Amino acid sequence: MTGRCTPLVLCLLLVTLATLAQAAEEIKWLPGGYEAALKAATGSGKTTLLAFGSAYCEFCDRMNQDVLPDAKLIQLSRSFECARIDADERDDLVVKYKAYVLPTYLFTDAKGEVIYRFSGYTPADVFWVYLRTALRLAPAKTELATLQAKADAGTATPQQLARLGRLLRKFDRPAEAASYLTQALAALKPDSPEALLAQLDKAIVDSTRGTQTALGALEGWIVANPKHVERWEAQYQLGMAQA
Repeated sequence: MTGRCTPLVLCLLLVTLATLAQAAEEIKWLPGGYEAALKAATGSGKTTLLAFGSAYCEFCDRMNQDVLPDAKLIQLSRSFECARIDADERDDLVVKYKAYVLPTYLFTDAKGEVIYRFSGYTPADVFWVYLRTALRLAPAKTELATLQAKADAGTATPQQLARLGRLLRKFDRPAEAASYLTQALAALKPDSPEALLAQLDKAIVDSTRGTQTALGALEGWIVANPKHVERWEAQYQLGMAQA
């Protein structure tokens, strides 16, 4: 017997290496689902990424085939504890998180409190932006608590109320967000940068009601601010409200 590799052995070796490489280039979904993600987040301090989907969801399949294999997403996903949630088997979580549109992607802390979320088919470059947004929002929970305390004490400035409203919107607390944004807009100069963002946040919150007036306000903001850095989110939120 010589030290040479036969063609068959070499072929099997290449197939094995290719399989291992492919496995290394996938998002690492925790096999224990929701509970496993929260447990892992408790130990690692990371934010969870919970992907709600279904075997009967066409857009879920498209996300799995066309978007989630993106190399940049896979790399950034290492910053999260990731788990798939089968919406057909976990009605309790669908109701708890109002994940009625599939696919829905939730980012939570180790206690399961929502930090950020989005739904629907999402191109890879936009998905990457949302991952980055979730990473930025996780530390913002401390800022949220500080601003909330100032608002409760009546010492928050209009700028701080606008920031509080923005954070509450992103943390999926629309009713509270609308209240603080209304207060901020009543005190801010209409043409100030803070007022412009507060107008957008208020329009996004209101658009969830789906009324023509609310949708019109969001459309008007987009038309009036074609080059604003937040225009992409405004367009996404408008699309979700119209869906």
